[in-house]
Amino acid sequence: MRPRFPTAVALVFALLPLLCVSAHDDKKAVAVFNSVAPRVSGGDIKALDDLKTLDPDDGTAALLFFFHANYNVMRATPQTRAFAARTAELAAELPGSETYFKGLFKKGPPAKNKNSLANQRQDAINCLVYMKQRIAIRIVAESLADPELDVDPGMLGKALADMGIKGAPYSPKERKEAASPDAIAKWKEWYEANKATFAAPPTQ
Repeated sequence: MRPRFPTAVALVFALLPLLCVSAHDDKKAVAVFNSVAPRVSGGDIKALDDLKTLDPDDGTAALLFFFHANYNVMRATPQTRAFAARTAELAAELPGSETYFKGLFKKGPPAKNKNSLANQRQDAINCLVYMKQRIAIRIVAESLADPELDVDPGMLGKALADMGIKGAPYSPKERKEAASPDAIAKWKEWYEANKATFAAPPTQ
């Protein structure tokens, strides 16, 4: 079963609200989207790699779109799961994605469409949980301590629990408890004591 996506043109218009940080080269973004969309719709998972050629903001936004299209399906198949996993993997690898993810959770100018922003944030959280990598843990845990955080801390606490981190205060079975104010304090304390484990590798 092939993953279902809108036509290339519809994809571009659907993606435009996701590019909440100004794009550096709109024409290139549209051209890449128009090239990638039909190939992905035809089942070509390697087409996703082309999104790495975009500006980090555009590339991360596009990967979140394709993640949403494969993660939020009523009947997941091995192929849709593979596409969701690949988009999450690419998002972890894309230089600049960490800044983009953290920016989604920060306070900013009033959103024109609050529902769209809320959906983007939920997709970002789901994608980070799917990654289960150091960068994902770092993004979520450091966002919890950000004074400009603009999402419910409990959502991030649940996300950390869902990641099933060895030695963490809460496990996936304790995700409800992981969202309480006391739990958020424990998450912050735990990360402060263990953040060296999840630090970004030094730049070359």
